[in-house]
Amino acid sequence: MEKILISACLLGEKVKYHGGHALYANSTLDLWRNEGRLVMVCPEVSAGFATPRPPAEIVGGGDGASVLNDS
Repeated sequence: MEKILISACLLGEKVKYHGGHALYANSTLDLWRNEGRLVMVCPEVSAGFATPRPPAEIVGGGDGASVLNDS
């Protein structure tokens, strides 16, 4: 059986920056969870970030490329 990697917050884990979740209620996800196919991961928590934590956002306009160019 193939495994499916999914963000933990989508399955209701309280790992988002504000200490909440982003639960996505879906019958297919429920089926895959019951089959044991889902592998939950939170990249931010796995990288050592705390929950809750300050939001990461680009301030003052621009995009990711401009932020990297300014550093």
